[in-house]
Amino acid sequence: MQKKDSTARKPATPASLSTARAAGRFYRLVTDESQPDEARHRLLEEFDQLCNHTGVSLEHPAFFRRAFLLAATGTEELPRRMRGKSLDAHFAWQAYDTIQRTLQRIAAGESLASIHAAREAARARRHAALEAERLSAPEPQDKTSGEWRHWKLRRMEKAFDGRDGEAYARAWREFKALFSDLFTEPDFWHVSTALALLPHLLEARQRIDQTAADEKRSRAAMKGAQTRRRKGGAC
Repeated sequence: MQKKDSTARKPATPASLSTARAAGRFYRLVTDESQPDEARHRLLEEFDQLCNHTGVSLEHPAFFRRAFLLAATGTEELPRRMRGKSLDAHFAWQAYDTIQRTLQRIAAGESLASIHAAREAARARRHAALEAERLSAPEPQDKTSGEWRHWKLRRMEKAFDGRDGEAYARAWREFKALFSDLFTEPDFWHVSTALALLPHLLEARQRIDQTAADEKRSRAAMKGAQTRRRKGGAC
């Protein structure tokens, strides 16, 4: 029988994970692109679980301060001229400027609530302007294009918000006509179409059935209450 080589080196296993060595080994492992992506992803999920169940998150003071300093320093090392060439640089500097302005305004005496309210109001104005611009866009000529589909969807969504009664009624007529036309179209009855619609149709069926069941229980409860009152009055 062949004896095992007692001199063979065994893979080093850290006795504890709470060491810089273990952290470094783990970091190198999960960032090693030569390793399978799914395997690295699963290990990162274990790390997330380790953090989540020990309270280590961005709210953890030590981790927050360290992450903040690393992110701020990393942003400052990105030339501002890169904002127009790199999405990472653009969004990093955007967040950096927003945080910096917020801290400056609070130091000047403003409250976080008032700063947030002003920022949300400005965002709402930008959104409204963008929405108005989209709704005023001319109808694309190619009705089989994605551009036409998005153009039509924006207008149907706007009409269905109910603010314009005439537009709301017109949107329903268009929807019913579209559904009726498709229902009689042989090419509509395809597995891919069914699978795409099934989640929405099943949800609609459940919602309608739940409403009907709730109304039935409500009627039964009211009838029972009336019966009890009649019996009580007869005593």
